[in-house]
Amino acid sequence: MVNGQAHVTAPTISVVGGYQSCMNGQNCFYSPDYPTTNQPSVADPFASLPAPTYSGCGGSSSTLQLSQGSYSISAGVYCGGIVVSGNAQVTLGSGIYILNGGGLTLNSANASITGSNVMFYNTANGYSYGPILISGQPTVNLSAPTSGVYSGILFFQDRTLTSSNANIIAGNTNPRLVGSLYFPTTPLLITGGSASTPFLGKVVARTLTVNGGGLFVSLSGPATGGGSAAKYAALIQ
Repeated sequence: MVNGQAHVTAPTISVVGGYQSCMNGQNCFYSPDYPTTNQPSVADPFASLPAPTYSGCGGSSSTLQLSQGSYSISAGVYCGGIVVSGNAQVTLGSGIYILNGGGLTLNSANASITGSNVMFYNTANGYSYGPILISGQPTVNLSAPTSGVYSGILFFQDRTLTSSNANIIAGNTNPRLVGSLYFPTTPLLITGGSASTPFLGKVVARTLTVNGGGLFVSLSGPATGGGSAAKYAALIQ
């Protein structure tokens, strides 16, 4: 769904059924041509990607609350998830971050999170599920691994999770996200003027909604994901 003043930009846009322009009657899709309708569905490109194995709570045994000052944290299992607020300046070491319950929350204009060669696996094994929430204009600069099994994967949601709670990129944020966003059974919402920086990677989501002043820019070069290359970014619903 695309509405309000939001736009979706891509070299080509194909949809399985039909589409409707923005609620204000304008075209919300930017491409050399209008979306091609009634196309065959596309298989999940990450269906064979194995989920990470993990045990215990090596990163944190309860929700990691980062609110003041500078922090450097390492990859590991974070039971209860991670919350970045206040003026926290967070630097992530490379590796896989298991969010076992709680998800990842960034909600302050004075906060920042930076990390390269990182992947977040969002699950809920014995803990309450929490989505990925980026709001309040934090500084976000995250990029996925460039080699190995999870090359090109930035967010990987546990396929066994089912929730109507949306993963949200909101609040006029301007994140730099390099890597694929994999939310096969949960919604993804981009809203409020978010994502004006070109996003590089595939998007796999149960549903995608872009609204408000959101601008979802599909690509500016080759995109990767799941250890393979893709010429263009793609949304697979």
